[in-house]
Amino acid sequence: MKKKYIWLTLCILFTIFIFCRSLKPAPESAQESFGISQWITSIVQRFVNMPYDELLNLCTYIVRKCAHVAEFALHACLVCGFFEYTEGKIRKNISWILFIGLLTACIDEAIQLFVEGRAGMISDVFVDFTGTVVGLVISIIFLWIIKKKFSHKLFAKD
Repeated sequence: MKKKYIWLTLCILFTIFIFCRSLKPAPESAQESFGISQWITSIVQRFVNMPYDELLNLCTYIVRKCAHVAEFALHACLVCGFFEYTEGKIRKNISWILFIGLLTACIDEAIQLFVEGRAGMISDVFVDFTGTVVGLVISIIFLWIIKKKFSHKLFAKD
């Protein structure tokens, strides 16, 4: 019983984390990914013949989209963990997991409509939802491996 509430709490806290990141104004949000983008650009520039500014813009775009995917993949893993501990099967709840991911992505982008310099974009909903699918697949594979290698007691309900 306790595990169920731990997983639920983790899901709620991480959803709040996602929404809080969307509340950041555009300059603050851009600054977070800028350092990583500069570092990646300095490495990639050795192998690609492209002006630095164009490459930096491309790297920044890729870093930001990868952050969306990673964030929602982790969110999906937490939601999968919740369903695994409460229902005993992720596969029975795939539609719920996908719905929660899509709903979270839609709300996340809607929040950005009201933040200075930000824009809620349908394309970002698709990117976020891709992260949800990635997290779902990772969770299914991870649990399959764990259950195959170890006892089912590892995921038993309290």
